[in-house]
Amino acid sequence: MPHFVYEGGKEAAISDIVFTWRRNDQILGSVSGRGKSSVSIPAPVLFGSDTVSVEAATLDRQLAGSASVQIPSAEPTLDLYQDHPLFGVTYHRALGAQSLIPDSEMTFAAIPYFAPVARLSDRLLQWSWIVNGKAIPADDERPYAITIGAQNSNGIGLLTLDISHLANVFFEASESWGITLSSGGGSGGLFGNPSAE
Repeated sequence: MPHFVYEGGKEAAISDIVFTWRRNDQILGSVSGRGKSSVSIPAPVLFGSDTVSVEAATLDRQLAGSASVQIPSAEPTLDLYQDHPLFGVTYHRALGAQSLIPDSEMTFAAIPYFAPVARLSDRLLQWSWIVNGKAIPADDERPYAITIGAQNSNGIGLLTLDISHLANVFFEASESWGITLSSGGGSGGLFGNPSAE
């Protein structure tokens, strides 16, 4: 956000400022130019960092400035949420390592934060769901969601998810959750009828 003020107090308009963006000293020509005060660029490679810099100058080059920032990559994290039939995905409350759900069946949605994709259903992500040691195939349309039932069973179910990326061998995320569902009789329920959804 440049604030270039000429003598006399007139501020240069953003549309009259030329921005030159660089990533690791390489000019990003496609996102640089007149009025281009913001950019969207891919995140750094996993476990790496990038230096992003910008130079801004008025068209007459009377006023100019620059800034840079080093951006480290973020290690991927995997969070699990209830996908409630009435309220949708409860993004405000991620499930912990152990959770008690007062329903006999629930759909869960996993969110892989900092994954190198634009959408959850990206075919480059490979989802491997495991429920109590049994692999459950991921749904083609919603690979990030799984429905678990606890009819006529007891105990805590162990839900594990492993995610990998077809084009990025450095990306992987894995997490496990212990979830107790109500079996309808008041006792906890061990997952009985899991299905990816």
